Amino acid sequence: MPPKPDLLKGFKTDLTVGDILRRARLKKGFSLQDIEAATRVTVQHLTAIEENRLELLPGRIYALGFIKAYAEHVDLDSRKLLELLKRQAGEKIAPKNITPVAPPILEDFSLPTGKMFALVFVLFIGAFIFKSHYESQSYLMEEQIPAVPKDLIVQTTLLSKPEKTEPKVEQKPVPNSTATSLSELLAPPAPTNQVVLKAIDNVWLEIRDSGKKTIFSRVLAVGEEYWIPVGQNDLTMTLGNAGGLQISIDGQALPFLGKTGQVIRKLSLNAEKLKQNLKTPSKPAM
Repeated sequence: MPPKPDLLKGFKTDLTVGDILRRARLKKGFSLQDIEAATRVTVQHLTAIEENRLELLPGRIYALGFIKAYAEHVDLDSRKLLELLKRQAGEKIAPKNITPVAPPILEDFSLPTGKMFALVFVLFIGAFIFKSHYESQSYLMEEQIPAVPKDLIVQTTLLSKPEKTEPKVEQKPVPNSTATSLSELLAPPAPTNQVVLKAIDNVWLEIRDSGKKTIFSRVLAVGEEYWIPVGQNDLTMTLGNAGGLQISIDGQALPFLGKTGQVIRKLSLNAEKLKQNLKTPSKPAM
């Protein structure tokens, strides 16, 4: 069988696979929660992929499966992306073959024919098992990637984006000519005015719409995030720990709103209004 062509021969980029996937997601206007709903890969695992912390994923084969599912949902060529991952990892596509070593011939040593045959057979089987074990340990071998198992799906504790009420439309395969190419992702992604609230300390939040209807009210634990729906510009927020909340727009952090324990009331979550105070973030006063 002739060797497979190198699909990324001549393609060079300083971007990691995680960077490429994140740019593709932002270009499509997807949040991590959107990717989780479509691929059944949790936000925690998607974040590990984007940050290139593959050691946090549940095994090598599952890591490849997660990346493949993520890439296909944002219209990337998953095969090329996995080849790029292999190249960046500095590993070969296939392991070097191991030739079984025949037992040495000793002139002064002799065994009965039956025992000699048994010894050769045992050595051959041992070499075969060693070769099979070596090949199975290759991290980036060409092999069938399993689908993401249902038992690895963890329900997120964060509030998901409101479900769309539009009727379902049967999705058609995207022609190759319209698929996003890797080279297009080298350009900076267009801003989407995505506002994200992240708790750096336990913080109580209450978010209301223009009709004063409460759409979110609870305590965010350290590390949890809430994504403001893009385009919903009439929301206001009241919080009970100004120093415990970090606000960012399109990944760029705003300064902290106040001191630890300080109460802020009726703060507009309109992205354009928040941008007017965009500065280098500083640590909150204690």
